[in-house]
Amino acid sequence: MCYFAGALRGLGALGAPWALFCLSPVVAGAQQKGSTIEVVGPECADCEIVAVPLVSLGDAEGPGMLESDYNIVRVDRRGRYFVSGGLRPYFWVFDSSGKVTHRIGRHGEGPGEFSRIMNLAIDDADSVFVFDHSLHRVTVYTPDLEVARTFPLRLRLDGSALFVGTSLLVNTGIHTEDRVGLPFHLLARDGRIERSFGSATGGVYRVDRQDAMDRRQLTPSTEAAFWAARINQLLFERWSTDGRLLETLRWEPTWFRVWWQPQADAETPPVTSVIALEQVADTLWVLVAVPGERWRTAIEPDGRLYRVTDPGEYQNAMLAAIDVRRGIAIASRRMPQLLQGLAEGGLAFHTEADVFGNPIVRVYRLEIRSPSAQGG
Repeated sequence: MCYFAGALRGLGALGAPWALFCLSPVVAGAQQKGSTIEVVGPECADCEIVAVPLVSLGDAEGPGMLESDYNIVRVDRRGRYFVSGGLRPYFWVFDSSGKVTHRIGRHGEGPGEFSRIMNLAIDDADSVFVFDHSLHRVTVYTPDLEVARTFPLRLRLDGSALFVGTSLLVNTGIHTEDRVGLPFHLLARDGRIERSFGSATGGVYRVDRQDAMDRRQLTPSTEAAFWAARINQLLFERWSTDGRLLETLRWEPTWFRVWWQPQADAETPPVTSVIALEQVADTLWVLVAVPGERWRTAIEPDGRLYRVTDPGEYQNAMLAAIDVRRGIAIASRRMPQLLQGLAEGGLAFHTEADVFGNPIVRVYRLEIRSPSAQGG
């Protein structure tokens, strides 16, 4: 049920001349909720999170030459890297050593053709699902990278897409009466929405705060459960694929500033925002974009607006590791560069320019090292 809030008192204090409020249907029903744990720590004062260089993806010329400063990286069970960037109508495949093996796709609407690739997801059998934002279509490739089939995408994909066991899970907002405020959707293999679940904070959904309410970063937890993190606060929920909220972790470190309506001006630092999650054994890796320590020097004011002149100074990455079994933060570390994402197996990646100015994706393996444990 939805209401316009024009008649509500005090609306101006919320930062919008009007708003649409919707009671999420999941709140009205009997929703099983697990326990909420307040995360403490970091517990290891001398531990250091280390990003160990693993492989570089991209060539100075030829089919392995990347074209975007921002890329999505996926890894399959064979150790192959799949890279998509800049909403291009094709993607790249590299072997475990970083050698390009394929550039797949071209512009068009036929089989194996794309308009704008939005996301990639890989299932347990190494089949590759390619989400086309403009054609509203998913193309499925076999593990041998042959086109197997396509099916229509019956929603607008704004967030994550991944497999949890055999279930294809996507995060996006669907603004229909039966699904408003429900951020998670399980898709059948033909694209039909089998189940929508989850809820906005407090069970109230606001159109003017759509991104903060709907957007989550996701990672599988087990074959039938996953972690979801809100982008605007360190609140981690573990959901089952049948729609049950199993548990919640809440963490409030001093370096994360919770927000609801981000401002963009030369006097306001960039927002802290959760970029990615990845669970490895009992460790939940969390990647957060934080304001650079010298963010003011990295912008050039232009009236009420501004231009970012040095992205590396404007925003940094904060990496954190949480023991989900104990609900304890193990360690956290500010990184000088803004990492772009996490990949399966505890990998992190970001894009930088090589000596020729071409985009190169650097892939790192994340480790936690304790000098005291090593006798240092």
